[in-house]
Amino acid sequence: MSIRLKILTPKGVYFDEEVDEAYFPSVNGPLGILPGYTRLLAEMKNEGILKILQNGESKYYAIFSGVLRVEKDGMTLMTQMIDEGDSIDLARAKASEARARERLEQHKEGLDVTRAQASLARALVRIEAKQLSSGGKKA
Repeated sequence: MSIRLKILTPKGVYFDEEVDEAYFPSVNGPLGILPGYTRLLAEMKNEGILKILQNGESKYYAIFSGVLRVEKDGMTLMTQMIDEGDSIDLARAKASEARARERLEQHKEGLDVTRAQASLARALVRIEAKQLSSGGKKA
């Protein structure tokens, strides 16, 4: 038994397939959705890992905010941005992490701390998604 998952971004439909299970990073904690789940509307964290089980395989995605709607016939995730773990450039994500950490440590006058912290959080989620996609354990 499966359930349809549709993922929408500002650029259009990102994903529209049947899945066995899906695990979302909601603001209220991890949320697992299986076929037959009750209707639901949930807000996603600013950044987190989406795990999809499909045909016995796990796929990991870095997602950045959004809303999940679960209906009888499927679920729809509307998110600002999503990166498939397999396609993330680990070196680039680690370089982004280093830049964000450096900005925060230097704490120069005029630094937008909130923006630097958000950049660091995005880099860390991308690194985690890549590691999980490569068979690594969650840090």
